[in-house]
Amino acid sequence: MKEVDRGKTEGKKKGRICMKVARAEDQEARKKWLKRKELHHSYGTNDADEGVEEDDSDDPNPIAGAVKAITGAEQNCGTLTIVSGKSCRCRSKEHSRTSHSLCPLNPKHKGD
Repeated sequence: MKEVDRGKTEGKKKGRICMKVARAEDQEARKKWLKRKELHHSYGTNDADEGVEEDDSDDPNPIAGAVKAITGAEQNCGTLTIVSGKSCRCRSKEHSRTSHSLCPLNPKHKGD
């Protein structure tokens, strides 16, 4: 309760008013600065779209198109072969890096 009473003094009240006035003045200064700055944005105007062709076809499977776009990617027996990126320590390109003990090509791997 003493802290509340300390905040009600005339000095604290004047301090709060001064802070409020300072914030308002700062806000006005920022508004004036932004008006002087004159930022111009182009939100998809024709000038920005020069040389860009639109693809209006609705691809039923967009992921298949992305897989074809990956250089070096092939489809083998329903699995995706990844040429680049991190491969397993067994040097297999058919799966990404896994624990070597879980690799199917590991001779110590416990089979099904």
